[in-house]
Amino acid sequence: MPETSQDIRQTLIESDQEYRNLFEEHLRCESKLQQLGQKSYWKVEDMDEEVALKRFKLYLKDMMALIVAKHRNGLVHH
Repeated sequence: MPETSQDIRQTLIESDQEYRNLFEEHLRCESKLQQLGQKSYWKVEDMDEEVALKRFKLYLKDMMALIVAKHRNGLVHH
């Protein structure tokens, strides 16, 4: 049975340090965004931080997707 993307991601979280680091950083960004969203008053710096966090999250997601694609295509050597 072929592995689903979710299966591959879970395997990579458990076995690939680079992927795990990207995943954990992605979670930290999400947590910071949630904290920003709970503020009742935003300063200009908060808006700048939100944009930067969202961009960085997208970058991390792209990097993780590349690793998943390489794994799926058999380009990863164990």
